[in-house]
Amino acid sequence: MAQSAKTSPPTWHRLAQPSDRLRAQWVHGDVRTHWAACGQTWDAVAISPLAHGLDALVAMRVSPRRGYPVLADHLRDQLYVLVPPGTGHAASGLACASSATTSSS
Repeated sequence: MAQSAKTSPPTWHRLAQPSDRLRAQWVHGDVRTHWAACGQTWDAVAISPLAHGLDALVAMRVSPRRGYPVLADHLRDQLYVLVPPGTGHAASGLACASSATTSSS
């Protein structure tokens, strides 16, 4: 009996790199981003550089399938993680050894 090929679970680093197919959908698609006001439904925590934010999510063992809203801003090299309202201030002013900075919006 032949076994079906299992796909590996998505990783944060892989999800942050848009594929050619996804880029084509952005150019030709009807789908648009729907914005949510931060501070009401979510607080936004900005982590720079983006790779440090992805490394932190991996180190915390937060699965991409858990439903945390994350936005990778490749132009500014920042990762935005949306956290429950009123909790973003806990990350304000944090820095790691490699001088990545974190701030809340």
